[in-house]
Amino acid sequence: MEIGKRIRAARKEAGLTQDELAARVGVSRSAIAQWETRPKVLPSHANMDALTEVLRVNYEWLAKGNGPMHRGASEPTGEYNAMPADLRRVMEIVSGWPTERRRALLQVLGEE
Repeated sequence: MEIGKRIRAARKEAGLTQDELAARVGVSRSAIAQWETRPKVLPSHANMDALTEVLRVNYEWLAKGNGPMHRGASEPTGEYNAMPADLRRVMEIVSGWPTERRRALLQVLGEE
């Protein structure tokens, strides 16, 4: 499956229109349309990061079709479900980051 088809599939699964996705990613609707329909028009790395966060999908799956579509394939625990929604969202985002990026965040927070 081409990247455009993966973007479209993830957008549809998220229940978003092209306009809604564009607004959340910070691009035009026509950019989304081009990514979805023109194989040679690809999102930048920054836009790929934004797409994975908004659509809650794995970067490798979106970029290359490798691995599972969604982050964290296992079922959430009761402890996880009891967390406030904003904290769960932060954990979902950060869990997809490389180790060095998570460590940099910890340094900014003064925790490392």
